[in-house]
Amino acid sequence: MSPRKKATSTAPRAAAGRRPSWQGSISFGLVHFPVALYGVGTDRRIAFHQLHDQDGVRIKQKRVCPADGEEGPYDHIVKGYEIEPGRYIVIEPDELNALSPERSRTIELEKFIDAAEIDPLYYDANYYVMPAEGAEAPYALLRDAMLAEKRAAVARLVIHAKEHLVALWPRGDTLVVSTLRFADEVTDPESLPGADGSAKQHKKAELAAARQLVSALSGEFDITDYRDEYREAVLSLIEAKARGRKVTQPRAEPERKPATDLMSALQESLASVSGTASSSKRAKPRRRGDGSGHRSGAKAH
Repeated sequence: MSPRKKATSTAPRAAAGRRPSWQGSISFGLVHFPVALYGVGTDRRIAFHQLHDQDGVRIKQKRVCPADGEEGPYDHIVKGYEIEPGRYIVIEPDELNALSPERSRTIELEKFIDAAEIDPLYYDANYYVMPAEGAEAPYALLRDAMLAEKRAAVARLVIHAKEHLVALWPRGDTLVVSTLRFADEVTDPESLPGADGSAKQHKKAELAAARQLVSALSGEFDITDYRDEYREAVLSLIEAKARGRKVTQPRAEPERKPATDLMSALQESLASVSGTASSSKRAKPRRRGDGSGHRSGAKAH
């Protein structure tokens, strides 16, 4: 749980004008007050459409039955679960609706816990919790009590007909709800290829050199120092082609091969880091709005 002073100027204000993902109430004990949830993330992905290369017209997709080649009307499409290759069990909408969780509009806080007890692997989606008009006082009371006790809360929440286990936690002046994966939704790493090799022993000298390298590369983390450089490069490419400029592709970087001699690779890395630090040439990642514009991997002429 972050200190309040680091979070007061962050994204919750961006929720103004946005439609909430969920509206309902928070309840703990006999205290009950209305809130709305807003998705934390903003989708900045670049969307492409499929076009016919002969005339540039957008391609349309149709649902076609391979048995007769005919297009299947939407009202003749049903849900089927494959129990073996080519064999399906048809499930009717009414059957699914009967099993859907009750559409409760209340986040009932079941238990207060130490947020560190939740393994980060279980976190899924995040939502800002904003008080409805007139609910500011109980909202602030819950937030400040959780901050003082250094606690998060566990609850259940139904979104889009699916029940979620969620954690509610204070982030500065704002409460946040994080949906959690259930235990059986997280893959056991022991079941993955390479799990046996992870227990291989290393030499003490290699560990000492690796720790030295980790220490040399350590520093404070500021998320605003990082940008989606690939997205910026694609936008620059699109802009250049829209202006009719000729675009040349950058030279591909040579493929990096795994180190065969760990100690030599560590020593070379340490020498490189030490040399960079001593000459003060180690550049800090550029921030957005620093006047550098899009960093494109393609050059336009």
